[in-house]
Amino acid sequence: MLVREGVRVDEDRLTHAVVGLMRYLPPELWFQPFIRELRRRNPTAQTNLDAFLDPKIELWPSYSIPSSWSHAFWRPRAKKGVPETPKGSICPDAVIYTDKWIMFIESEYSHDVDTEQLFQQFAIASRERNEKEFFLLLINRAITRPSHCGVDSASFKKPEANVCRGDSLEQYITACSNDTLGLQFTEEDVKQRLLWINWQSLYQLFSEMSLNDKKKSVPLPRAFQRMVKNMRQDVCELLEREGLVPIGFDIIDVLAQHNITVNSLPFLPVIKPITWFLKELNINVEAIPKWNGDSA
Repeated sequence: MLVREGVRVDEDRLTHAVVGLMRYLPPELWFQPFIRELRRRNPTAQTNLDAFLDPKIELWPSYSIPSSWSHAFWRPRAKKGVPETPKGSICPDAVIYTDKWIMFIESEYSHDVDTEQLFQQFAIASRERNEKEFFLLLINRAITRPSHCGVDSASFKKPEANVCRGDSLEQYITACSNDTLGLQFTEEDVKQRLLWINWQSLYQLFSEMSLNDKKKSVPLPRAFQRMVKNMRQDVCELLEREGLVPIGFDIIDVLAQHNITVNSLPFLPVIKPITWFLKELNINVEAIPKWNGDSA
């Protein structure tokens, strides 16, 4: 057991358990399925998000913030009326390094997204890439990719960026990067590099991982298989205990319970309450014939 009953689980413990497991596993067990899932979840990602590489993972590395950037790196949770001190460094929850790209990882336990933190890590990743491609991966428990930045004080803190609560993550990061730091990114640049996945998908990746696949180029010794199996079981049990597992029923069964047939979907506004199930399956409700987004 990684965390005993009654102990609060936060993003640091989840990161240590989940990303830490990836760090110690042979890449041939997890890396290609991980990249495939990232591509499925993020179809606009750069094409050079290559899975046929040798990844290295570091937990909580520290990166210095250039003094010329410190004015734009404010602390989102500073207390009202307390003068803010410039941030000297940032620590992504993890970084994956390959020969072709680096990937900063920001993990959240809840559905909430700290958009300011994403901007800061995106900017530092662009600076630290050393001529490689770079990505920023958000991990949280949401069923779908976050759509709005939701930062109440963004326009007050960064008036030059002209950002507001209703902007998308890409709009916020683009505006803050360009208008406060003088970088040259388009929203499309950010969209190709800002990736998202949830803990539920990582649970599925681990639970389906084959430890004794004879087709693998490097078969694992039996003793090592036992160790990896125990590590995986601990991580999966932690995710199960926290409810961070995929939806356990089929969308067709859900529709059947409401006496809805698949053939009737184009004509039923009742589909709206279950749009989140469709999104989880990458089904765009706007693509369903005769869908009316304004229907009650």
